[in-house]
Amino acid sequence: MAMISNLQASPARLLAALIDLFLIRVLAGTFLPSNNWGLGTFALAALYFSLGNSEFMGGGTPGKKLFGLKVLSINTGNHIGLGKSFLRYLAYPGLIILLIELPQIYFRANGLIASPYLLESNMLLAMLVFIGSVFLILFSKAQMGLHDWIASTSIARLNEEHKAKQGWSKPESLSVSLGACFALSLWLFGVNQPEPVKQLSSHRYHLERENPYRIAGSQIHNSVLQIAVFFLKDLTEEELVEKIEILSNSIIDSNILSAERSLSFFVRTPDGRDLQFNRDSNEKKIVKVETSRISNIGNAKEP
Repeated sequence: MAMISNLQASPARLLAALIDLFLIRVLAGTFLPSNNWGLGTFALAALYFSLGNSEFMGGGTPGKKLFGLKVLSINTGNHIGLGKSFLRYLAYPGLIILLIELPQIYFRANGLIASPYLLESNMLLAMLVFIGSVFLILFSKAQMGLHDWIASTSIARLNEEHKAKQGWSKPESLSVSLGACFALSLWLFGVNQPEPVKQLSSHRYHLERENPYRIAGSQIHNSVLQIAVFFLKDLTEEELVEKIEILSNSIIDSNILSAERSLSFFVRTPDGRDLQFNRDSNEKKIVKVETSRISNIGNAKEP
């Protein structure tokens, strides 16, 4: 029985999605190794959404059931089968995960060095899919996301009949256009960074290639290039210093930053430790300083 039923359908389904994403994150953190979150999460989420939204689970994931929602076919008005439920997943959250992860795997395997506009183009596509669908749900007449249009489904209240099938109209076109403009603006804001940050982004996959870490973000603060680094396996402090020193030297050798500039590395390890290492521009060596949180890097994101 639904615990919450006084919200309009569009905000309710977005809140339900947040609940589902939180549950998937908990499951991923529990069952997946830290170095396999990307495609591992794709498989886990495929099972969660495909089963949850199908007739086998009453047409709704835990998040949807909390808000009194169900997924129905707009052709028959019945719950959807496992195949169509998987198609619905693949057309939205699954597509977003693949757009983010597959290019990164290719770029990293080949140590690609290129413009951030090219290396981040997959993120633009993922944002277009995500925000375009959100705008469709919030602002269009049919209140159907891209995945609903592709799978011929709609969201209804538990005590409601299914919606009549509708055609694509001006409100849908306007919603997608507004969502695309908003996504493009956010992407351009994220890509247009100071030159050292751009250079680091250009060399990121080359630096990460065959190394047990991911460069998760960077910024310039008081003329210091600060870099967030997530390690994928547990290392001793001496091994961490060695890896950071090699990374620091590679950044200097790649002309991303001059040897006279200072570097700070905000490190997170798989066991949850937050450490900070500085490269002193005078002594040219890595020094551990007081523990600092990796969230100090404004654009840091977990790999």
